[in-house]
Amino acid sequence: MSTVSLWNLPAVPISLRILLALPLILLTGCQAAYFGVLNAAHARPDLTRQHFEYDSRHSLGMDVYRSSSAPTDAAVLVFFHGGSWRTGEIAWYRFVGEALAAEGMIVVVPEYRKYPEVQFPAFVEDAAQAVHYARAHAADWGGNPDRLFIAGHSAGAHIAGLLATDAHYLRRHSMTPGALAGFIGLAGPYDFAPITAASLRAIFPDRANEAGTQPIHFVDGDEPPMLLLHGSDDRRVWPRNSEHLAERLRAQQRAVELVILPGVSHSGILTALADMDADAVPSRRLLVDFVRAHSR
Repeated sequence: MSTVSLWNLPAVPISLRILLALPLILLTGCQAAYFGVLNAAHARPDLTRQHFEYDSRHSLGMDVYRSSSAPTDAAVLVFFHGGSWRTGEIAWYRFVGEALAAEGMIVVVPEYRKYPEVQFPAFVEDAAQAVHYARAHAADWGGNPDRLFIAGHSAGAHIAGLLATDAHYLRRHSMTPGALAGFIGLAGPYDFAPITAASLRAIFPDRANEAGTQPIHFVDGDEPPMLLLHGSDDRRVWPRNSEHLAERLRAQQRAVELVILPGVSHSGILTALADMDADAVPSRRLLVDFVRAHSR
């Protein structure tokens, strides 16, 4: 059975279609094909996607997703994709933009520079500029700038996590972490020092500033409410990253929800965003409930 015919079966739930297509994708070893399957399954004609350039100097843009039925003061969610700070295209994450826009949010998926073009902290600085742009234009898109959330998966959760903890990135744009409505991290590396792997040392080369790469070291009481989601079977980013960050936030009496999802892998926590009815991996429902609870 071809991938195309598989995804055209209306009676097969999205989560099952992803599972059935996975062997073919793994055989190809192609990330673009993997995300192409998710995007093909989740196309929504009632949603719009617009592209804006937020940094002309580095030719960086963002895709903005909106539902025709979204309220005029919708929450705005800026979602940073993963890819080990090396890979990833915002077009791959259309399924995230459309899935969450279908829940009434304005969803922003920004580009950022990656290794080997840049090293830390350039990609975090790009992210701060993207958040500033989203806040400045939220009302133009039908969103409420006071309901601005940031989120990310894997490396994207690390980047967003630094924006939510290390105040100096947003301060450059006259913003503070505490002014954000919330942060949602999916399988984020927040406490991965010492950095010993050569592949990571190339991205984070400054040994003298290793602590400056870790979100956990900047928790000081000025953080927004946080939702930390992690799979218990994540072997790429260990769940202790989220657990340690939650402990540090609680010590500072900051609002944090930690959810360790049993049996869920590093990629499974992300792909589940495509399916609101996936009770086994309720990433989307937990994220949506968190945004709604903190948008009042």
